Amino acid sequence: MIGDKYPITDICFTCKDLEASVSFYRDKIGLKLRRSQEGFADFTSEHVTVALWQLDHIKEHTGVDGHAGDNKTRKAMVALEVPTPEVVDEIYNDLYAKGVPFTKPPMNYLWNAYCCYFSDPDGNLWEVYAWVGDGAEGYHELHRE
Repeated sequence: MIGDKYPITDICFTCKDLEASVSFYRDKIGLKLRRSQEGFADFTSEHVTVALWQLDHIKEHTGVDGHAGDNKTRKAMVALEVPTPEVVDEIYNDLYAKGVPFTKPPMNYLWNAYCCYFSDPDGNLWEVYAWVGDGAEGYHELHRE
């Protein structure tokens, strides 16, 4: 039902420091800030809204007790599919020059993708990838049981 009838429209990350996270997404990643208010901000993108909600603010207003964990604990990942490995390299070079922390340079992976991975100030993981060879179909065909 979700995805078929109701597409995902927003991804919201909780964060410890809203100002640092807004600066990261606006100044380094290049997302356009749509609105910012106490404890919350969101950014526009063509297909999805990326939102930030400060942990103490979400608890105060909804009763949801967020857990920050540490910056090495990965709870979710946002993936950005781009058309070619060259575009992965362009994005990597641009963000790396801005001080964005990557796990390692882009490389080919077993699942027929050329990828790189970076984190925001709260340790939320991002993947930038392009399919190579037979792409997702080729990998899944080889690994069916």
